[in-house]
Amino acid sequence: MSKLAKALLIIGFSLLLLSFLTANTAHIAQPPPSSIEAKLLANNAYILQNREAQSVYVYLELKAAKAPESKDKLPLNISLVLDRSGSMASERKLEYAKKAAEFVVENLSSKDHFSLVVYDDEVKTLSQSAKVSNKQPIKNRIELIEAGNTTNLSGGMLQGYHEVKTTFGEKAVNRVLLLSDGLANEGITDPKELQKIVQGRSTEQGISLSTFGVGADFNEDMMTNLAEYGSGNYYFIDNADKIPAIFAQELNGLLSVVAQNAQVEINYPTTYLKLAKLYGYPYSETQKGNIKVEFKDVFSEETKAVLLKFDVIQTPDEALNITSKITYDDALGDYSREVIDQEATFEITEDSTLYKEHVNELVAKNILLFEANEEMEKALAMVDEYKYDEAKDVLDNCIRKMTGSLSIIQADTSLNEQYMSIKNYRKQIDEIKEMNEQERKMMQKANKSSNYMLKKKKQ
Repeated sequence: MSKLAKALLIIGFSLLLLSFLTANTAHIAQPPPSSIEAKLLANNAYILQNREAQSVYVYLELKAAKAPESKDKLPLNISLVLDRSGSMASERKLEYAKKAAEFVVENLSSKDHFSLVVYDDEVKTLSQSAKVSNKQPIKNRIELIEAGNTTNLSGGMLQGYHEVKTTFGEKAVNRVLLLSDGLANEGITDPKELQKIVQGRSTEQGISLSTFGVGADFNEDMMTNLAEYGSGNYYFIDNADKIPAIFAQELNGLLSVVAQNAQVEINYPTTYLKLAKLYGYPYSETQKGNIKVEFKDVFSEETKAVLLKFDVIQTPDEALNITSKITYDDALGDYSREVIDQEATFEITEDSTLYKEHVNELVAKNILLFEANEEMEKALAMVDEYKYDEAKDVLDNCIRKMTGSLSIIQADTSLNEQYMSIKNYRKQIDEIKEMNEQERKMMQKANKSSNYMLKKKKQ
């Protein structure tokens, strides 16, 4: 055989082998996609040496994968806690709440646990926590709910927690859904005491809480706080006919959980840094230099993020590191405990030009977003106290600061929404002064809800 023939034979064999391997690549088992992708970023690659009053930031963001439609959902273990106080009879609120309850029941499977609690001045468990094997008896009980007297919110909430605990599942979504249209005026009414309760149930028992506030007369600050420390979601419902749709939104998230028991630990060197602020979520620092944030359940395609601001109390002589460890139970895989370790490093320099060249644009955008969001919160609180001029000053200063970065803001959807919400609220303040109390309450609740959603990256 000639050399040319041998060469052609080898080439032909190689092409045949390549064709075979390419055709069969799809049949090779691919590693499953990660349920969560995370990043820890510094606002700059450098710290300036011998600069007074210097701060550094780190931004931590996690993004959840999309839950495949073919993936079996985690079983739900939920308690629906409905306010049936006298005020719920107005504006058909109770009627729509009952429709929402029926919708929840209808969309549960025989693997799910469900309980139904109602409260006015008394608390009643209409359906104890059990698997949803027969839906009609539960619907019949829902249909018979009638409005009662005052609002023992704490009693209803605690009973909901009790029901979830009796059927708690390690590999289940354990959550209380609490709806109210009024002020807590029976049982435990102190917001700080209620916050301790929900935080304890979340961290110690693994049961989260989502809150739904309806109309003008509930305490939105308390209901938001309960959801924050209860590791759930807060919803403002301005019109009663939206109650079923809002419950559908929450249920859709619960049915698409991709990670559970998610938390992040952030460690920083206390010799050089002091934590000045953490934006985005509640946190704990039981050990100096160690910060913990509980994310708990993470829904399909959800983004969760925190921004940390540190004051530099002493300039280090060498590179400075801040580390993070995200841990979670992978609900898309085999429910293994997954760990993501990351590190943000700051080098030391005297070169201000080098410093300016290494600004991280994503972190810079989030600094602008979170700080503006906090200024909006301050203004909202001032208007609650009728301090209209002080609120205007806060917003005017914020608008001036943001206007200096207008090109960046207009190119970013979330930043632009935050900027426009602040400008619009600044215009509304004079209108709010002339509103009656009911209109004023609704305006405040709507703006607070929008600001909360932007902080939680839900818009």
